[in-house]
Amino acid sequence: MPIFTYAKVPSDTLQTDTSSVEVRLPSDANLADYQQDKAFNYKQDLPESESLMSQIYSWLMSAVGDLLSDETTSDILEIIAYLLFLTILIMLVNQYMKGNISSMITNTNTTNSLQISAEQADLSDDNLDQLIQQAVAEQRFADAICHLYRRTLRKLAASNYITWTKDKTNHDYLYELQSEQMKTLFRNVTYYYEYAEYGRFHIDEALFKTAKQQFQKLNKTIMENS
Repeated sequence: MPIFTYAKVPSDTLQTDTSSVEVRLPSDANLADYQQDKAFNYKQDLPESESLMSQIYSWLMSAVGDLLSDETTSDILEIIAYLLFLTILIMLVNQYMKGNISSMITNTNTTNSLQISAEQADLSDDNLDQLIQQAVAEQRFADAICHLYRRTLRKLAASNYITWTKDKTNHDYLYELQSEQMKTLFRNVTYYYEYAEYGRFHIDEALFKTAKQQFQKLNKTIMENS
C-alpha cells in the first residue's frame, strides 16, 4: 500500500500580489441603456391562471367554431334560422290580421265568430246573452268568451266605470278603472279575451268554465259597487 507524504512550504517563500486593482463602474447613461434593454431583463411574469368561466367560454367558442367550420352543420343551422324567422313573421302577421291567416290554414270560418268587434259592441245585453248561449251550445267557446267580454264592457260603461268608445283599447279601459280590485279582475278577463280573440288557440269546455268564473267575479263586483 503506497504511503503519501506532504511537504510543508515555508511561509517566507510565498509571494504576495501587491498590484493595484482598478474598479470601473458603468456611467448612469450606460446603466439606463442596459436597464431598458429587454435582453438583460431576467424578470419573468408568471401567466395568470384562467378562471373557470373563461375556460367554459373558450370551450364553447371552440365548439361553435368547429360546428360552423363543418359545411353540413352550417347549412342545417342556416335552414333553422330561416325557418325560425319565417315562423316569427307569420305569427306577427297573424296577430295583426286577428287570426285570419290561421283560419285560412285550418279552413275555419271566422265570419260568424270573431269578426264582430265593431258590430256586436253596439248590441244590447239581451242579444249578447243569446249569442253567449248559442256559442256555448255549439261549443264555440272562444266566441262565447268574446261575447262575455263585450257584455262586461257594456256593464262597466253603464255603471260609469269606463267611457266606452270604439277607438279605445282594452288597456285604455284598464287605466280608467280606479279600484285596484276591479283592475285585477278586469286584467284577468282581458287575458282570456285576448287569448280567444287573437290567439286562435283551441279553447275547450274546461278552460271556458275557468274563464267564465273570472267574468262572474267581475260582474258581481260591478253590481255590488254600483
